[in-house]
Amino acid sequence: MVVVNTMSLRAIPAKPDSVSNSMKASHLGERHNTTSSEMDSYMSVLLNIGKGISRAKMSELDGLERKLMNVNAQWNIYAQVQQENIVKDENLMSKFSAFQVTFQVVKDSISAQKGKLKAMDDFASAEKLLTSRQEQYNDYVSEALKLSFTSKTASLLQHLQAKEQITFAELQQSFDKATQAASLVPSLRQRMDNLNQLFAEVKVQSEKIQQAKYVPLMQRLKDYLMGFAAVAIILMFVSMVKSKYVAFKAAKKAAKQYKSMVKLNDNEYPTI
Repeated sequence: MVVVNTMSLRAIPAKPDSVSNSMKASHLGERHNTTSSEMDSYMSVLLNIGKGISRAKMSELDGLERKLMNVNAQWNIYAQVQQENIVKDENLMSKFSAFQVTFQVVKDSISAQKGKLKAMDDFASAEKLLTSRQEQYNDYVSEALKLSFTSKTASLLQHLQAKEQITFAELQQSFDKATQAASLVPSLRQRMDNLNQLFAEVKVQSEKIQQAKYVPLMQRLKDYLMGFAAVAIILMFVSMVKSKYVAFKAAKKAAKQYKSMVKLNDNEYPTI
């Protein structure tokens, strides 16, 4: 009987609904796993792109950016096709959101690295340009002084000053870019101190060139004597102030000594 009953139970077929539900659940599980794995693959590509950013050169960054945009385009198509599956599953939705955030982070990182490399190039260009113009500015100053000795070369002096203005505008623009670069890249700040000094020297020379003009000999002598007289007056004033200060200190010291003597004498008077 036991054997018969057992065989009878085994012979009873499963209910169609149970089989259908079981197969459907199995199919959904496989589809979920496939979608999850494919989404992970897209994320893996993003992360690999991100790893190479900090060491990449400008040309390499362009390649990484193209690769990033290509992956994002493929992802958008895939996400649209799988939209129904993704929105029904919390885990898949989390991966969808993670991809979007990671994509933006990688994109911003590429932009930031490009900005850093551009800043460093601008700074190096400014250093090279200012260094190369030092000798040129020495020649400009020397020539401006020569042309200012006679009125006959006034037009040549004006031409030189106009030429120098154009050159200085170029240097100013390059220096401004270097200043901005140093604010973006902290490692450039020490080099910026040297660049500041270099630019300051060029600026002083520029002012000398622009202020150069023909002055008659008598006016030159007069200006020299006036300047010499002004220096003499300043020195005399300084000497007078110093003398008054010394005299004031001596008078103060004498008054203090006198006060001490009076106090001592008062103590020596007999008291009743």
